[in-house]
Amino acid sequence: HSTHAKQVRGAPPKCSAYFFLFILTSRRPIVLSEMVNIVFGGMLSDKDIIRMCKKHSMIYPFEETSIRSKSAMDGGGKSISYGPAGYGYDLRLGSEFKRTRSDLPPGTVIDPKNIDENNYETFVSNDPVLIPPGDTLYGCTKEWLMLPDSIQALIVGKSTYARVAVSQIATPINAGFSGSVVLELTNTSMYPVKVYPHEGIALITFMRAPIWN
Repeated sequence: HSTHAKQVRGAPPKCSAYFFLFILTSRRPIVLSEMVNIVFGGMLSDKDIIRMCKKHSMIYPFEETSIRSKSAMDGGGKSISYGPAGYGYDLRLGSEFKRTRSDLPPGTVIDPKNIDENNYETFVSNDPVLIPPGDTLYGCTKEWLMLPDSIQALIVGKSTYARVAVSQIATPINAGFSGSVVLELTNTSMYPVKVYPHEGIALITFMRAPIWN
């Protein structure tokens, strides 16, 4: 027989004991806002994200401040912003891409349960990539994510691309996920649109589960 007492669903299992154990074993000061977020959960602020990235390498490579211009090594000039952004972090577009081949025979059907990789072409580009009108380009984030088991994330598009009718879609990112994030970039306008590798592409937000979850 199990020696553990049966827990009533929804009841916090000695939350205060876990919390004070965390404080006693932590090697750094705990600010009040972080205490509240750890106990009750909720969305992480930019300060929370910076702390988590320093402690757990949650985002790599990581910038502590928002970057809005290219380095001299990259030619200088304006860049689509990336880095901490309020209650989130602006991720960059990587250099690896995939798109559906334009020469598929008439009547071709794409089956999500039986993907034929021959229907796609992959390529690498460090230069701006054109998305034709009505076409979709698949990319991935330059950053690698390593989420703790208590944190889940969502990705939404940046206004820079929304203003030129490029939608950015990504599936929810589960707690404990490790890897880069695949992005679906669709040009819904009537004209070709450029997207820029190594510059900002989408905003990621993080939600922490309550300590008793």
